Amino acid sequence: MNLYINKAKKSDETALKRLFLNSFDDTLGFVNMFFSHHFNPDYTICAYDGDRIVGEAHLLPCEICGAPAFYAYGICVDAELRGNGIGKRIMCAIKDFGKAQNAAIVLHPENTDLFAFYENSGFYPCGEWCFEEHTATAAPAALLPCSATEYNEIRNNRFVNLLVWDDGSAEYALTQEMFFGLSAYKVITDNREDIVLCGKDSDGVFIKE
Repeated sequence: MNLYINKAKKSDETALKRLFLNSFDDTLGFVNMFFSHHFNPDYTICAYDGDRIVGEAHLLPCEICGAPAFYAYGICVDAELRGNGIGKRIMCAIKDFGKAQNAAIVLHPENTDLFAFYENSGFYPCGEWCFEEHTATAAPAALLPCSATEYNEIRNNRFVNLLVWDDGSAEYALTQEMFFGLSAYKVITDNREDIVLCGKDSDGVFIKE
């Protein structure tokens, strides 16, 4: 194996999409949407075996507690080559990228089975967010239109600016949720603005956030 790690090239986009599709339970429509909004070769780490892409990770700019950071997303390795240390090499490259940018690296594992891998790669849990529970006894409130800018401002205020996205990322987040059949609304109760991210299923209406 002739393995090396480098930033992506624009010409790698098709190969990166193919690996992304083979690694995650996402549709081609979703992957195309993600890449159209967030593929930036300078913020994409690739593992190459010669000319073949065998691993990738995308780094999305954000802020953590007012400091620059990158959210690591779509970290994957070709299924046929897992267990050869490629994932660890990618994680080392991600950490080096963060040091070079003087920025923190944050991520959200898809499931708890991945915690040990990330901890062995030098990452550690930094907490979790909990949403308030609203019951049927809450006062009724109108669902108002919510722009991407309003969505971002309200969301940032509710997270007390722990994790802050720019307006472009918030607009993409809403586009992604709409892709999965959800809608975002602004709700005003007791002079306080909140957002509701909700959709319909066979049992009725469900609220995601």
